[in-house]
Amino acid sequence: MTDAEKAAFNHGYLIACCNIENLHKEGPIAADVLAEAGISSAEVKAMNLSEYDARALRSIRKARSVDPIVSK
Repeated sequence: MTDAEKAAFNHGYLIACCNIENLHKEGPIAADVLAEAGISSAEVKAMNLSEYDARALRSIRKARSVDPIVSK
């Protein structure tokens, strides 16, 4: 998988997790799923998320004691 393909996959994966929060209000589940991807904070910043998804991601990150976003 190329770097561009990995970035596109991770972006879609993160948006899917945000949809779990936005549509179903299941932040803890979204956090558990997101933690499996190993997406870094730098990758999230590069995604330039919409306010809608950024708000969901903030909720997801608060849903568990361990942040699902990797700090690299």
